[in-house]
Amino acid sequence: EAFAAMKREGKQWVDVDPKDPTFVLLENLAKNEHLRWNASHVLLGYIPDKGGNGCNEIEKKHNCLVDWEELLDYDADFQYYDYKFIEMALKIKEGA
Repeated sequence: EAFAAMKREGKQWVDVDPKDPTFVLLENLAKNEHLRWNASHVLLGYIPDKGGNGCNEIEKKHNCLVDWEELLDYDADFQYYDYKFIEMALKIKEGA
């Protein structure tokens, strides 16, 4: 399975050829998941906290409320979570 072979290297997903339609589909689904996550948090009243240290539940600030590309500026691999969410959804669908 192409998605399972993907790994982080130099902040790029490298194990699937970026020209491969599977890679393009997975990347677009992961980007869409990040947009959905952002929208859900904005609807809950959260605001972006660039330079913050994660999530402040009291002030409703979150440092990951940024565009997909900006996630690469962080030391942690936050895009990983969006890819893993898509992987889990596809596995659930396969089992249905």
